[in-house]
Amino acid sequence: MRRGLPLPAAIVLASCGAGAVPPSLAHPLAGAAAPEFQRESTDAREVGVPGSDRTKATIVDFWASWCGACQETMPALDKLWRDRREEGLMVIGVSVDEVPDEAVAMAEHLGASFPVVLDPHQRLAATYGVAKVPLTFVVDRVGTVRWVGRDPSAARRAVDVLLAEGTPPPSAAGLRAPRAAGLRAPRAAGLRGPRAARSE
Repeated sequence: MRRGLPLPAAIVLASCGAGAVPPSLAHPLAGAAAPEFQRESTDAREVGVPGSDRTKATIVDFWASWCGACQETMPALDKLWRDRREEGLMVIGVSVDEVPDEAVAMAEHLGASFPVVLDPHQRLAATYGVAKVPLTFVVDRVGTVRWVGRDPSAARRAVDVLLAEGTPPPSAAGLRAPRAAGLRAPRAAGLRGPRAARSE
C-alpha cells in the first residue's frame, strides 16, 4: 500500500452524548484489542501496550518528521500528556522515520516530552494497520482500542471519557477484546516516499 493512501473515509457511527467517546475513523482495530508491544524509547524508558498498573488510557500516535500535519498534532498531544499524565494517561509517539536522527531532532524541535519510539522499518506501523500519518489510537486500561483518528481535540475528548471511567471489576480487567478479524497490515514501504513530496 503506497504512502499517502487515505484510510477509508467512512466514519464509525457512535453517540456523542455526555460520557461518550467521539466517533472514530473506520479502522479494523477500532473496538478490537490493541496489538501488544514493549519498546525502549529514545530516552531509555520502557513503554508499550499494555501499560503499567496505573495506566488508565494510552495514546499511541504514529508520526514522522516529514509529515506537516504531525507538526500540529505532536504539540497538542504533548499538552494533553502534560495535563493528564498524573491521572493515568500514557502517550507514546511512534516515529516511522527511516533515519532515526531525523525523528529525534524533530521531536526535540517540537518539544515532545512524552516517550518516542523509533519504528524505522515500519513493523509496528504495519501491525497497527497504519497507511498514512498522522494516525492516533486511544487504548483503554483493558487494552481495547476505543478511538482511532487524526484530530487531537477528539483524542482529548476520548481520553477524558476513559479517565473518568471507573476501575473495571477483576473479571473484566483481565478480559481482552477479540482481535479484529481479517486485519491485513500494509507493506512497510507504504509510508515511504521522496523527501520532496513527503509532507502532508
